[in-house]
Amino acid sequence: MRLHIRGLQPVLIQCKSSLMTGCVALGLLFVNSVNALPASNTSSAALLSEQDLQKLKTAQQKIIAKDYRQALKLAGSVLSEVPAQFEAKFIRAQALSRLGKIKEAIEIYQSLLAARPKQPGIYNNLATLYARQGKLDLARETLDKGMATNP
Repeated sequence: MRLHIRGLQPVLIQCKSSLMTGCVALGLLFVNSVNALPASNTSSAALLSEQDLQKLKTAQQKIIAKDYRQALKLAGSVLSEVPAQFEAKFIRAQALSRLGKIKEAIEIYQSLLAARPKQPGIYNNLATLYARQGKLDLARETLDKGMATNP
């Protein structure tokens, strides 16, 4: 199977796990979990109003539609009401990474991992950003940690 990632040459891939979107490509890691929102923490979701829940749903749809600025705005709106809201932070990091604000996205993903170290999707997205920075060893290490969360 061929994988096309914008800015990278097509490569042959072999997926290591059907539960994760991380793939090993000729010894290098390439990750693409564009639409993966981590499973909701019920206590986190319980803090949200119906309106904020709808904003998160719309923000995720905006990510899929590649309207990253609007997704960032919606996630920011939720975070202004509930600053520690996990899913809003995740969407914010996704949007920032798509807008090229890699350093900011990495910082958010790192904080999310501190809160939920067993979320493989976060490791996937973080590994992608490290790979985009050319930090392939760190990308591989990060993806390995993510895979270890769900053996």
